[in-house]
Amino acid sequence: MSGLAAALAGVGLSHWLEMPALDGIASLAIGAILAASAFVLARETKGLLIGEAARPAVARSLMDIASTDPGVRSANGVFTVQMGPDRVVAALSAEFEDRLATPDIEACIGRIERRAKTNHPELAALFVKPQTPETWQRRRDVLGKQNTLTH
Repeated sequence: MSGLAAALAGVGLSHWLEMPALDGIASLAIGAILAASAFVLARETKGLLIGEAARPAVARSLMDIASTDPGVRSANGVFTVQMGPDRVVAALSAEFEDRLATPDIEACIGRIERRAKTNHPELAALFVKPQTPETWQRRRDVLGKQNTLTH
C-alpha cells in the first residue's frame, strides 16, 4: 500500500506541478519500499528456513519434566528447534540412574515423552540422549564455538 501511495503521489504531483522529475523520485521511493519489505521478510523467514529455538518456556518445561522423573539422575540440557508455527523438535540430554537396565531406561524415556507431549502438543519429536553432565557440557561448548564461527 505504501508503494501505491508513493506512485499516486509521484504521478499526481508531477502532473499538477508540471515537474516530471517527481515521477522519477516516486519510482525511487517505491524501490526503497520494496527493498525494505524484502529485507524484513528475509529476516523474519530466515529462522523458519534454517530453524530457530522454540520458546524458552518449552525448554524449561522439558527440563523440569525430565529432572522430576525418578529414573533420571540429572537433566543436563535441551536443544529445541521450531519447525513451523505448531511444530517443535527437541533433543534432551539426561544422565540416568546407574542401577537402571536398558528396559528401565526405555521406560523412563517413554514416561518423559508422554508427559512432554501431553504438556506440549506442538512437540513433534523428542530425542533423549543418555550422557553425563560433563559430556553434555563438552559437546555444548563445541557447538557454541561452531555457531560463533558461522554467525
